[in-house]
Amino acid sequence: MATLGERLPQPEDGWRRYDNLYSAITYTGTWQTETLASNYNGSATFTQTNGATVNFSFQGTKIRIIGARLAGRTTTTQVIIDGTLRGTINETSTSGGLTQALVFDISGLTEGVHTVQIKTVDTALFIFDAIDIDADGYLLGRVSTTPESGWSRYDITTELLNVMFEGTWNANNAYTNGWGRTLVSTATNTFGKMGFWFYGTKLRIYDNASANRSTKNSVTIDGVSKIYSAYRASALDQVMVFEITDLALEYHYVEISIPSSETGKVLAIDSIEIDSTGEFRNPHSKFLLSSGDKYYSLINDGIQETTSIPKMTSNTTPEGEVLVSNTPNGTQTFGWESFDGGLSTGWGNNTLPTTMPKWIGYKFIKPKVIVKYRLYVTNTTYYPRNYEFQGSNDGVNYDTLHSIVGGASGVLDYVIPNRKSYIYYRLYITVLSSGVTLPAIYELQMFEMKPSYLVQMESATETDFLNRGVGDLNDFNQILKTKKNLKKGNTALGSGKTFEHTVDMSKRRVDKITLS
Repeated sequence: MATLGERLPQPEDGWRRYDNLYSAITYTGTWQTETLASNYNGSATFTQTNGATVNFSFQGTKIRIIGARLAGRTTTTQVIIDGTLRGTINETSTSGGLTQALVFDISGLTEGVHTVQIKTVDTALFIFDAIDIDADGYLLGRVSTTPESGWSRYDITTELLNVMFEGTWNANNAYTNGWGRTLVSTATNTFGKMGFWFYGTKLRIYDNASANRSTKNSVTIDGVSKIYSAYRASALDQVMVFEITDLALEYHYVEISIPSSETGKVLAIDSIEIDSTGEFRNPHSKFLLSSGDKYYSLINDGIQETTSIPKMTSNTTPEGEVLVSNTPNGTQTFGWESFDGGLSTGWGNNTLPTTMPKWIGYKFIKPKVIVKYRLYVTNTTYYPRNYEFQGSNDGVNYDTLHSIVGGASGVLDYVIPNRKSYIYYRLYITVLSSGVTLPAIYELQMFEMKPSYLVQMESATETDFLNRGVGDLNDFNQILKTKKNLKKGNTALGSGKTFEHTVDMSKRRVDKITLS
């Protein structure tokens, strides 16, 4: 075990090291960089300014500070942890110079997030080279806009469609400073949680760290819980707020939550990172379909490009029913004009009652799972500011699927974390742009997932199962309109013009065959 004052070029077992230039470490005062091969990673920072500080927060129970020793160096630099002075750093040596020296060591801290400040109190030279913390700990506050080598990053709503949400969640699809432009968050004081499976050895969580975040968020992996903080006094985008890198190579179930004691706080996720060779999939919901000696997979290709609502010519034509909060009494007070496929007319462009809330929606003829909606609110004066997208199966009791506070005008696309089918959907408006009474909804469109289709497998190996096995995103109640044959690789067709492949038509009518 290392002792104070000795050289420690590498972290010992049970520790992990962060260099002085790591982005989560910040400095105040005047600092310079010393480039020297014997420093950790070839550089260290130093100061001779009274009151200069090094600042960072970490998750863990112990910390070591790596510096450099030489005659005349600091003997009084303070180490303040969670606001309490926990010791001083002595870098003076009478026996020659020593780089990568262990100059501070403390363990036995409470498991959790700790804030550290290293502060000079005189003008003696202080060198800061690196820090060591728990092997399963991590530094908070690191900004990362692109994945590092060995990692892959995923947007929550557009790339991780198997995420399960509990409680009221909002999806901000106009979050331009985030990864994939989406930030999902719980409504304040709803204390929701989310869960997902992945296959790999490591996990990172990214957030827009800010003052309305909690310091007591929980990540439970395979039943083992850890606490992480996403709090930051001033907001910062794409901040890594949690990291774990020593999981076994296998399936893991992750649940992220916020405790009910955190009133006024929200749980938010920008993106998730796992191993670049890992996968997001549920090991318990993968299977292939078989018929005789044939094997099939049911594939889903994402969100439809066209709205699921037909072009309406009245509130009930050609099908379904348009819902509005007002009694129609003139042009552009009839809700169907927001579903007619045109942008020259809409609902709420003319006289409407001034009372709030207002709503406009649509009743489908059968339940549908809407996973995206699009708003055309292109009038820069008249538009909704605060609103909710809601679903219902009785037209009375509505679930909030997504909400916006402080919205803007424009063509707005929102992918929402909805996995439930509803007959009724509506836009429920509570606040309009300043000083106006009209929402001016030119078009409101709603989108489902694309229909699944069958793919005939050439074989049924373990690899086929893992790559093509059916997951829990497929709807087996829908009519399958397409069947595809999957052929692995390419084969020469020979010198003629004939290509032969057997298609079983004994159990279904074939209307069209496409070769590609």
